[in-house]
Amino acid sequence: MAGAAMKVDVVPRLHFLIIGIISIAILLISIIVGATGPKEYASQTYSAYNCPDGSHIWNDVTCTGIQMSTNNTYWAQDAPSLEALNRFWSLVITPFTSSDITSVDGVMAEIDLVIEVYSKDDPDADWKLMVNQTVGMQTVCDAGQVQCSTVLLVDEEDLKFDFYHVRVSAVDGGPSTSSGEPFLNDVVFTFYYDTDGYSSLELGWRISMLAITAGVILAFLWAMRNTSFDEWSWEQKAILWLLFALLGYNNPFFGMTFVVPGWGFQLLDAFFNILFLSVFLMFALLAIDKIRLEDTTVVFDLRSGIKLIVIGTFFLIGFVLFAWVDISDDFDPIIGQPGSVTGQSTLFYIEAILYTSVIVWLSVIIIMTVTVVSSQTHYLYTRFCFISIPTSIVVVSILIGLFTGNFGPYNTSTLPMVYYSTLYNVYVWVLAFGFWPVKERFTLKNPSEADSIVQFDRVNADL
Repeated sequence: MAGAAMKVDVVPRLHFLIIGIISIAILLISIIVGATGPKEYASQTYSAYNCPDGSHIWNDVTCTGIQMSTNNTYWAQDAPSLEALNRFWSLVITPFTSSDITSVDGVMAEIDLVIEVYSKDDPDADWKLMVNQTVGMQTVCDAGQVQCSTVLLVDEEDLKFDFYHVRVSAVDGGPSTSSGEPFLNDVVFTFYYDTDGYSSLELGWRISMLAITAGVILAFLWAMRNTSFDEWSWEQKAILWLLFALLGYNNPFFGMTFVVPGWGFQLLDAFFNILFLSVFLMFALLAIDKIRLEDTTVVFDLRSGIKLIVIGTFFLIGFVLFAWVDISDDFDPIIGQPGSVTGQSTLFYIEAILYTSVIVWLSVIIIMTVTVVSSQTHYLYTRFCFISIPTSIVVVSILIGLFTGNFGPYNTSTLPMVYYSTLYNVYVWVLAFGFWPVKERFTLKNPSEADSIVQFDRVNADL
């Protein structure tokens, strides 16, 4: 089949080896930057007892805080001073109880708390009440332990105000044991929020990747300007879609998430994230399968339709999951554990199972293709290695992130943020290099006809 020749067909394999080494070096640099970069979260911790040396045993002389097991007492504290780059703040509590209560068996206790959240924009203004809510929270204390499990108290994902103030009190002094002894001793309160250093790194990293990707797209289109779109190879058409999906993943609107309140731009970022992953999976399945079938045509057939349905389902479930998370987080603020967390977890596991199934499918196709291109003289051997090796690296990296909780736009930290951003970008850039047009046209013949399978017809056109 005649078409626009590509570097992967004519450039010596040594060049691709050099490109591979450079790519690995870039990924290693991203790992170093991620491992040594700013931490994502900062925290400030307070004790209700406020005893010296962090003691959780009340002393009337040395402790200057409050006993929450006493009626009509409450813990009050201003949240840390925040700005747009801090993105969110949350408050968790860690209750402490008496060793006598947990000396034999573990204890599960229900604590009813009254939570009040106040806010204001001007430091000299009066506090305005945002939330006054009573919630029941379960905590578990293991046998022989005085420290119980941590419980989420407040989660403010949308910083609409500059200053926040929180008050917490236990209803009727909290639960009591069968002997009448108060369950609650000390309570440790911890504020969490994103660091401005992490947000600045992510913003700068994304802008850099966005600028490079935009440059690659413009350069690729310029190189193809003298070639009719009908003469583009399947790979060249596919890489253009992948480049635009990568442009979305780098998200030219990402900075708006810091300055525009609401879930809109957060959801747009999640949409671009799942869109890129879906386009990547579709490309990988089609590209490897076409090599297996020795098919270089651009034809939408039944096999392509099945792949599109599966990947489309993956995209829809992922987008619904991200939309659910973003919209539910926009409540102002969330008090206690979100009621939708079980449903979100179920949807996440369905998405993870579907993704794993696609990976198994892709792995089977790769193994089947190896038998087709097992000879290094096969005319598609270079293409197979060029696509399958970096694709396998991406797939394995995503699986590791999936099972370690560091995958996707949420629940990430500095290292996976920098690594995955670099991985996706380098992957597509390398493919774009391989599918870059050269000043030749080619005809693919049956590999059994000659040792030199790819024959080139020179054309007098400058690309």
